[in-house]
Amino acid sequence: MVLMISGDPGVLDPESAVAKRMEEYRRAFGGLDILICRGNIFNYIYGFFRGLKIMRRKKPDVITAQSPEHAALAWVFSKIYGVPWQMQIHTDIFSPHFIKHSVLNKIRVFLIKFLLPRADGIRVVSEKIKESIADYDKSLAGRVAVLPVFVDIEKIRKTAVKIDLHKKYPGKFIILMASRITKEKNIDMAVGAVAQVFQDLAQRDGASRAIPQQRDMRVLEKFDGTARPMLLIVGDGPEKERLRILADSLGLKESVIFESAVDFETLISYYKTADLFLLTSFYEGWPLAPIEALASGLPVIVTDVVRGHEIIKDGVNAAIVPVGDSRALALRISQFIANPEQLAKFKKSAENSFPSPMSKEKYLELYAGLLKNLTKSKVCYVLPLYEEGTDTHFFYNYLMIKRLAAGNELDLFVIVEKCRTSNVRHLGASAYVQKFKFPPLRFLEMLFICLRLRLSGYKNFYVHYSYYGALSAWLVACLPARQGGKVFYWNRGMPWLFKRSWFEEKLLRFVLRHTILVTGPESLAKEYTERYGVKEYRVVSNWVDVKRFAPVANLSRSEVLQGHAYSPVGELLCSHRRAAQGLAKLPPSPNSGKHIALFVHHLSKRKGADLIPEIAKGFGDDVLFLVVGDGPEKENLEKCGVPNIKVLGKVSNSEIPKFFHAADIFFMPSREEGSPRVILEAMASGTPFVASDIGGIRELIPESLVQFLCKPEDVKCFRDKINILLSDKALYEKAERDCVDYAQNFDVAKGVKEFIDLFKKT
Repeated sequence: MVLMISGDPGVLDPESAVAKRMEEYRRAFGGLDILICRGNIFNYIYGFFRGLKIMRRKKPDVITAQSPEHAALAWVFSKIYGVPWQMQIHTDIFSPHFIKHSVLNKIRVFLIKFLLPRADGIRVVSEKIKESIADYDKSLAGRVAVLPVFVDIEKIRKTAVKIDLHKKYPGKFIILMASRITKEKNIDMAVGAVAQVFQDLAQRDGASRAIPQQRDMRVLEKFDGTARPMLLIVGDGPEKERLRILADSLGLKESVIFESAVDFETLISYYKTADLFLLTSFYEGWPLAPIEALASGLPVIVTDVVRGHEIIKDGVNAAIVPVGDSRALALRISQFIANPEQLAKFKKSAENSFPSPMSKEKYLELYAGLLKNLTKSKVCYVLPLYEEGTDTHFFYNYLMIKRLAAGNELDLFVIVEKCRTSNVRHLGASAYVQKFKFPPLRFLEMLFICLRLRLSGYKNFYVHYSYYGALSAWLVACLPARQGGKVFYWNRGMPWLFKRSWFEEKLLRFVLRHTILVTGPESLAKEYTERYGVKEYRVVSNWVDVKRFAPVANLSRSEVLQGHAYSPVGELLCSHRRAAQGLAKLPPSPNSGKHIALFVHHLSKRKGADLIPEIAKGFGDDVLFLVVGDGPEKENLEKCGVPNIKVLGKVSNSEIPKFFHAADIFFMPSREEGSPRVILEAMASGTPFVASDIGGIRELIPESLVQFLCKPEDVKCFRDKINILLSDKALYEKAERDCVDYAQNFDVAKGVKEFIDLFKKT
């Protein structure tokens, strides 16, 4: 259901084209209420109360409005009832000609600048308007959608000619204009140009004292005078009588003809039988009349307000002249009059301007889609770090954001606290990168951006770890704008196991008590509730891209390890070159006498990295312990002196699947875990594992693999279970199958759905 605020009185006439178009909108939108507001301030006040009555009777899903005055009403209704609204802009409002045109336009621009950042969606009719809005405020670019005014090209092409202008006005070169006759259409320029053409013709014939430019004279040398130019102005408006008097004063009474507005079929007949079409406006949004003229096979001359238009092309199907330059316009008219061959060429190009015209059904589908998108939940995602090629779990945050942006089910805006990449365009979503590094300024910057988003209608804030982000979001979520906001705070760790500073501990507890905790599995959520007094939480599954980690047959270990045997400074991380070469030659099959046990995690005591040497000492050189990751324990591991440990250091998460594919077994001796994604990666890869029985790991794995869990710090258990897996082929192969099968329950599609569902509940 859509509420449209309009000022077009044609809506009230059931037989009008506007009313018929509204009926089409009603069917496409699934319901349409129209509030008509026009005239003086009292009419708008009356319209406001009628609008309140409509909203109370049946609250719409979305409100759409075109003029600034109507958009202001839409914004007020949106504030009162919490309904998203769309601002439509059909004119180049930032054109200097628009601003200078009148005092009222200056007020309109001021109002538009106020309303633009407060609109949930902005529909413009041309790329040029979108660019002008982006130039004004780059942060608005993500909210601007381009949908031109619909022109039924096929209907125009099929409409038969019922009035031939050359029969109605014989012996004339007919120059057509069709529009509302108002100041912004600048029709004075067209009248002046026609007067210039006649003056040049008279000078050529020696009947004038005026001395036109010699170049202009040469243009008219071929003109034989058999068809005299005539300007036909079709339309009505406040400037009509003044322009008639102007034409008479210039001696153009017989050469500038005014007709009242005509019906669609008659207008198409005029397009198809005229010789040339003019548009001389000071500013335009979507030049409807020139588009209709081109669709009818009529070349056009337009002012440069349409320069860069995707259909109107200078020198192909149109001639473009500067705004207000009557002399240039007169020259272009003269060129077409004097060169029938050139005019015929332009006519042919005009006919071919629309190789694949859009159908009305497709247009209505796109229009309804724009409005439907406004009902999407608006979510601000606070991301602590963006770094392409990261080796951390943030890789999955980036992947989630990209999927959400591509799926187009949420209106997503990302605040990036730190960025170690040139830009964040690869995320695919609208984003802001914080500029300040000094903590107090960084917090104030975060608060300001969250406030701006909150006032723009973002009431859902999803914060990944960040204390600054959580506090800022909580502060602005308390604002009564529209409806109360909500803050979702992600944390899957076990923070009670490790000490923090007094201030950090207080901050963590405050954040957990005043936000909605997003964690998982259920057992971990209950632990948070007991230890920190969490009032509300959501359980969201961890996930993995099953397709990315799917097992690969006949994998060459040399390909996997290529480029990873050396440190960044060229130092061999393996004990010597032969060891590195031997590592690459290890066959991938278990029970072959040579195996790889893989560790992929942060190299810290929390993740049990300090236990790796003790575990590895229980094996000979038939099992190589391959360590991928970085952290405070890296140096200790490199100097531990255990020959069957090889530390590769940082590896981009995008490269991690092939290490799981090359490994025979994965081990995770962590002291702290919530819902460890590395276990899901191992299972999706078909790599059996031995892991600490901690956190929510039991809720991630099938019952058949629980036997491969050990108590934290139980080195003997890890040694024994790794030995069992590597020595029992049947057990190993069953564990492989169980891993792959169970991992399907945690595919990325489930993660995306659960994330979206977080905000549907609000």
